[in-house]
Amino acid sequence: MNFAKSRTFQATLVLVTAVILIGLGSSLVKFKQSIRDIQKNISTTPHEIRYQLHQSIHQVTLLEQEMRLRKQHSLSYDSRSLINRTEQLKYRVINIRGTWDALDTNLDKSHVRAEIGEFEEQILTLESLLKNAFKNEITFMPKVAQQILKLKFANTQMFASGSKFLRLHTENYVKKLSTIATAINALIVVFISMLLILSYSLIVIFKQRNTLNRLSTEDPLTKLYNRRQFNLHLCKLVDRYNNSRSPLTLVVFDVDFFKMFNDNRGHIAGDKALTQIAERLIALNSETLGLDAYRVGGEEFACLYCGLDYSDSLALAEDIRKTIEKLKIPHETSDISNCITVSIGVVNANQFEHATSDTMYSAADQALYEAKKRGRNCSYQYNT
Repeated sequence: MNFAKSRTFQATLVLVTAVILIGLGSSLVKFKQSIRDIQKNISTTPHEIRYQLHQSIHQVTLLEQEMRLRKQHSLSYDSRSLINRTEQLKYRVINIRGTWDALDTNLDKSHVRAEIGEFEEQILTLESLLKNAFKNEITFMPKVAQQILKLKFANTQMFASGSKFLRLHTENYVKKLSTIATAINALIVVFISMLLILSYSLIVIFKQRNTLNRLSTEDPLTKLYNRRQFNLHLCKLVDRYNNSRSPLTLVVFDVDFFKMFNDNRGHIAGDKALTQIAERLIALNSETLGLDAYRVGGEEFACLYCGLDYSDSLALAEDIRKTIEKLKIPHETSDISNCITVSIGVVNANQFEHATSDTMYSAADQALYEAKKRGRNCSYQYNT
């Protein structure tokens, strides 16, 4: 019950961790978009505004220089040229206002808008004076020169206010960027922690699954295959024999007088003896490739081997019997030997016209019974 609860807890933990990881991933995507927006608002748009402000300064300076040169060299004023420059300034103001409106900021832009409005008003006043200069150049040109100075002052004020605003705007977004960076670092730490938890949970689940698989196929004492696996393997190999006539040998054996051994030496010694027998069978498997060993009962074992004909099956059984006898495990209460021995029944699938797992096992069990009748510590092959 505790094991089942543990598996449920681990599965729930994996699910919760996966949901958290998905949420973290979504948050990181949102942060990425926020960073792009910040990059736009502290780089692209402010850069465009600065460019427009610098261009306005440049255009006003050109306007002022043209007026100064004409005055110094006593040249006639070209009102049309000055009006064209004024028209360019009007378009510049439109661009400046557009870029300011596009700027996403939490700061109050009303002061900057007022400066832009003042600059635009001075441009319109200059344009009006230049248009009237056609009528009386002597009267209006001094007024034009004075208006250009006012325009320059308004331009300087707009540039100063805009530059200050952009500096504060950039600092504000840098703080936001710093906050987001801190949040991302925290998310990364949580993300890594969740990954570690998920990895640990998966490792535990896989270990538990492997443990369950091992418990379902392996005898916990001897580490041999258990009765369940024996039944599955026997059915599979018998089916293969019936389809391809591939030779199959089944060996079943008991430890002789094992109850007396347990009563005399105790169950711990009995378990140790069974473990020693199992270890010898495993070693025999490495020497005789293809021999699979099983513990099918208390002191009952079975072996399956593919590739031996009827005439060689008994020899295999004798090899197993002699190998176990050579362990020299003391058995003082045995009626036939002073050490542990086994009685073996053996059967080959080709002894049947159509073999089944039940008939094979029943025949091997009968042969085992016959070996015991013949005095134990011997092998007997089923005889139809």
